[in-house]
Amino acid sequence: MPSRRAPRGTTQRLAVLLAGVLAVGVGTATYLTDALSRAEQGTVNARFALRDAPPPKGIVVVAIDDVTFSDLGLPWPFPRSRHAAAIDRLHAAGAREIVYDIQFTEPTARREDLALYRAIERAGGAVLATTVDRRNIFVNQRVVGCYKVVRCGQKGARRTEELTGVAAAARDLARPLGMSVPALTDRLTGHRAFAYVRKDVQPDIWREVARLGVPGLDSEQASRRVYPGGQVGAAVIGFVSKDGKAWGRPVGVAIDGQGALLVADDVGNVIWRVAKTGSGPVS
Repeated sequence: MPSRRAPRGTTQRLAVLLAGVLAVGVGTATYLTDALSRAEQGTVNARFALRDAPPPKGIVVVAIDDVTFSDLGLPWPFPRSRHAAAIDRLHAAGAREIVYDIQFTEPTARREDLALYRAIERAGGAVLATTVDRRNIFVNQRVVGCYKVVRCGQKGARRTEELTGVAAAARDLARPLGMSVPALTDRLTGHRAFAYVRKDVQPDIWREVARLGVPGLDSEQASRRVYPGGQVGAAVIGFVSKDGKAWGRPVGVAIDGQGALLVADDVGNVIWRVAKTGSGPVS
């Protein structure tokens, strides 16, 4: 019996479909395994090497690495008296400003805590950093239309009100998210499987939003670095948020006539002045 050949158009469509499935599979595997992270980091180094701005002078990074753990023979976190000793040595070496990018969020032994506090006092203060928990809320726009809520009328009344879809979701989300109904309607409407609704939301707000049970609405953790003495610490260290956005990057430093540290930040387009009496932008 002679074989029947598939129509030419059918073969072409099948080939395109298989190619699409293969591309999605490769892309998903690359994303999940983080296979391109090393190449991406290499491009970052290359871009910095091509910049016209010379590397900043007068800034020394004191890192904690494998050698540190080997020499000290201590587990993490180190006793705070160790950090106090490091601050004392930095101050004795003539450091004009000490920026400490380690979190001290919980109390430890009183003796250890006091050692750290007193070392900071002897150094005339230091810029300390901490990280606060935040959530980025996102949505699958394709399923928001399934949202349904039934509200009963006043006590004794028989009438009930049924709200559905994007309009109902936008109305219920407006108050906890502090956004207007039209703005939320715009962000919830569409055919995208992933779209941000609002970023940098406090965890308690997200919990209130989650209780509404809007289909397709979820969140991801997005920590934010906070400097109680101001954002100048971010400019000195160079902090990058979870989505890859730089919040501060030094391109040059200098000392003014009063002995304060001046840091040029090409992300914020400002010059920060760091002094014992306080810090802030000067241009």
